[in-house]
Amino acid sequence: AVSECSIRPLGRDEAVAMLFKKMSQIPLQNCKLCNNNQSTLRAAAKASSGVLSQKQAFEARLRDLGARRQDAPRSLGAMSRHLTSKLLGQRPELGQSLLRFFAQAAGGRGGTLRLGTLCSGTDSPAIALKHLAATLGTVLPDAPKEGLKIEHVFSCEFDEAKQGFLLKNFSDVGYLFSDCTQMGRKRAWDVKSKSVQEIPGDIDFLVAGFSCKDLSFMNSYRKTLEEMGQSGRTLRGCFDYVERYRPRCVLLENVYAIDRADQHGLKQVNIVMEGLRLRGYVAGYTLMNSCDYYLPQIRHRIWMWGFRMDAAPDASVSAEETREKAFEIGQGLNPRMQELLKLLEEPCALHFDDLLLDEDDPRIHEYNRQLYGKKARRRQEAGEAGKVRSTLNSKLTWQQKYTMHREKLDYAQERPYTSERGARWKGMLNERTMELLDLKCLDVLNEQGMDPREVPMLWDLLQSVERVPGSRVRRDRQNYATCVLPPSLLWHTVRHRFILGQEKLALQGIFEEDLGDLKSFPQALLSDLAGNAFTSSVCLAMMLAAASLSEEASTAYRVSPSVGLPMAPMLVDAGGVAPREEDEEGDAKRRRL
Repeated sequence: AVSECSIRPLGRDEAVAMLFKKMSQIPLQNCKLCNNNQSTLRAAAKASSGVLSQKQAFEARLRDLGARRQDAPRSLGAMSRHLTSKLLGQRPELGQSLLRFFAQAAGGRGGTLRLGTLCSGTDSPAIALKHLAATLGTVLPDAPKEGLKIEHVFSCEFDEAKQGFLLKNFSDVGYLFSDCTQMGRKRAWDVKSKSVQEIPGDIDFLVAGFSCKDLSFMNSYRKTLEEMGQSGRTLRGCFDYVERYRPRCVLLENVYAIDRADQHGLKQVNIVMEGLRLRGYVAGYTLMNSCDYYLPQIRHRIWMWGFRMDAAPDASVSAEETREKAFEIGQGLNPRMQELLKLLEEPCALHFDDLLLDEDDPRIHEYNRQLYGKKARRRQEAGEAGKVRSTLNSKLTWQQKYTMHREKLDYAQERPYTSERGARWKGMLNERTMELLDLKCLDVLNEQGMDPREVPMLWDLLQSVERVPGSRVRRDRQNYATCVLPPSLLWHTVRHRFILGQEKLALQGIFEEDLGDLKSFPQALLSDLAGNAFTSSVCLAMMLAAASLSEEASTAYRVSPSVGLPMAPMLVDAGGVAPREEDEEGDAKRRRL
């Protein structure tokens, strides 16, 4: 029998339905484009959640700092007491180390701690050490009844105007030498006595800030230390003094660019480390930020230390053996130094407004009056000349740069900051700074969603439009001032005025109460001094940590040459970086450095 054929033509709707049913049963794979899109979406979702959590962390940090703002220390003496109580509260055994450091001061003669400073700007180490000695004399139970004594033996400053500032405000300094490069000699010119004097030794603390001009990223024509520019010459002067007079502790400070590797992988800070080791010092360094030590200023600096292993070098020991011994001891001591500095950190709860003068202070009115007069004189001179000074050169003029910035971001002719009619504060500004304020106001409004006319910010108007310090600050550091530089024009966006040099000193922890006379000096000089100064609270922390641990360098050296301090769980080199396993060629390169 023949079966009946069951094949029949399907209608359109029925065929489409069957086609979709069959296709849905086939396991399909996404194409590369779809996979990439899905990966991008997942990464974007993850990034957005990360940004959200980071913003929440920043806001939580701001709330915490705001809660502590009222009780935060506002003087160097209060900072010293808080810092010391934190150290002795968590590491009480270091109290005896501090007492021994003072007892062995000046070679055991008299027990007075002797300080020498080189190129320190405003001699803030002397102020910091004075407060540290006064605090330790009261909190240490076994301290002498007459207290702990210090002596500012000498300072060194090349600039004549700054020499006048030091003589006026540090009258107790023994000598004021004029040239750091001559400090390795037996005698040098003393500005205080206006005669040639013998350079003193027996120093417990030598604090120096060799020139950063050749190392700074602000310099387009940087030099290495070996090229012996200004930075290399001043460092050589410091090394010459260290080699001849051998102070117990050497503290050096410079810009963080010294820790950046060049195209050959060499860091300039390694030259400093090797120079100290070859002279018999356990050397190390770390990066420190002023806003982590009580003061509302973002200032990253590399601080270096050298602890003397032996007062008199052994002639029978070669320089290479001395360097190897210093390196070995540093592997155990440097991590402990960095750990102690981390322990002493105290994020600043103050706002930079807390350290500024009141708006009705006569010094502010006098400074503004000088700026008004200066601008009026320049306008008059330009009118009499009848023409603008020629600016034909290979670089773009500020007008060209600012016009390109407007066109790039489509700002048209918006001027939100300087559009206020009849504002007296505009009399302190010139055409360039007014245009710069408008551009940075637009940048902050669009990028950060904040109005700088209502949210206080400090902008350095001396810089160009593409890099104005203070206009891009992390949210949780919005209360901190940008780094105070020697040439700077810090503008307060809410108070509509420039920051005085005296206020910049306060941002560095150098307060009027710790100085003898500020009124005799122009604000321009005080501003330059502040830009070159050490942050006093950071210097205070460095001195406290160094006094606590420096004794261990000499103790380890007196042990068998093959035995040093106990190694830390993770070895680090003098710069705080975990060492790599080196082959023979790499080890030979390190020895030649």
